[in-house]
Amino acid sequence: MLRSRMLEFSVFCAVVLVFTIAPAQGEYTYWQHEPGTPGDWFDPSNWDNGVPTDIDTALIDNGGTAVIAGGDGQSEQLRLGSSDTGSVLQSGGTNTISNCMYLGKESGSQGTYELSEGQLTASDEKVGYGGMGTFTQTGGLNTIGWILDIGYESGSQGTYELSGDGQIMSWIERIGWSGTGTFLQSGGTNTISYNLRLGSWSGSQGTYEISGGVLETSDFYIGWNGSGILNITSADADITVSGLLNFGPNGSLAAVPGSTIHMTGSVFENESTSPAALAGLGNLKLIFEGGSGVIDPFEAAAEDMGAVTEGFVEGNFLLDTLQLGGTAAGKIELVDDFDNQSDGATGNEAVYVNNLIMNAGATINLNGLNLYYDSTDPKQFFCGDATLDGFVGQADLDTVLGDWGENVPPADPRADLSGDLFVGQDDLDMVLGDWGESTGSIPEPASATVLLLGTITMLKRRKKT
Repeated sequence: MLRSRMLEFSVFCAVVLVFTIAPAQGEYTYWQHEPGTPGDWFDPSNWDNGVPTDIDTALIDNGGTAVIAGGDGQSEQLRLGSSDTGSVLQSGGTNTISNCMYLGKESGSQGTYELSEGQLTASDEKVGYGGMGTFTQTGGLNTIGWILDIGYESGSQGTYELSGDGQIMSWIERIGWSGTGTFLQSGGTNTISYNLRLGSWSGSQGTYEISGGVLETSDFYIGWNGSGILNITSADADITVSGLLNFGPNGSLAAVPGSTIHMTGSVFENESTSPAALAGLGNLKLIFEGGSGVIDPFEAAAEDMGAVTEGFVEGNFLLDTLQLGGTAAGKIELVDDFDNQSDGATGNEAVYVNNLIMNAGATINLNGLNLYYDSTDPKQFFCGDATLDGFVGQADLDTVLGDWGENVPPADPRADLSGDLFVGQDDLDMVLGDWGESTGSIPEPASATVLLLGTITMLKRRKKT
């Protein structure tokens, strides 16, 4: 989190410098068209000081509505609802705001923007700055150079609705900075270059509800310092996190069965002490696919009860599916950095998943911690267990030797225990290192000498054939 704040501050200083050296001074121009009917943005008679230019502040605060159906609108600032109400309907053309757009700037005001087609560009957008703001996007492109804030000041309320084929591109999105913010996505694409935060400061609340469309972000903080809620209401939602997925102390997750988050090189952090708040994990699939050169830390948060059915409950941070490997290889390392069980200790927690999927190149570094899988027939994960049957023995040895010296593919990915896409000595060493390990009772293992001699004999036979 410190890295996040330092980088944000550096970029903020650069942005401030750009705007503070601008020498031009513009005018204020107020919308004066009859509030009862929409008016043309580009009609000079609809403004008391003419159509705004790129150095002017445009204010619609008389209950009126400006329409941009084509052409190139511009302003230095746009305020919709400063002390009263104001709206813009954009169905085409462009609208370029060199500084900030405010929807509902002061307490008691209300601002609305509807984008169905065309392009909107602004340095910052504040949807509900001090009052109430609503942004509805069914199409077009909304490009924010810096920050999209929804619910900025304490007491403010902001709502952003994205649907259809609408597109958003931003650097940072803060849903509930100090106020209450809600983002509703049923379609379209929301691409965030740096981070997405739900509930930034104490007393704030940020909610992201997604039923469809594409959400892509680098870092995703759910309950950063305030209250954050992620609600996945359909398995059609396409969510990708490339840097960090963080559930903060006040984070909540609700998810329907089949919900998926793609982790393309993303750390998984869980700072919560409330399994009930993250009950949605029980319906969630996490797909780690960062590539062969990336090992993602994965927070172990569950109480370690062993390989028993009692551990596989939503009240124990149960994850439905952990999949390693998708479009690229997936590798994780278990960590226990947070005291999720509130027992005053770290290093004693575990991971429980209903389903464990290990695709080509997959590895799990247990790091001294435990992972349990298969809630119907509980098993403990061992790095040398190629067959994932909860026991390291002859079947695993046969799997490795059966594809000895082969690349993956065509070799069986299960034989590649080391995740280097080659079946060889490293994989054999992992089987021998865990030989005899078992979820249940441990059978009497063969002596290391007999096992080694048998292995050498089998390898010699393979070379002759």
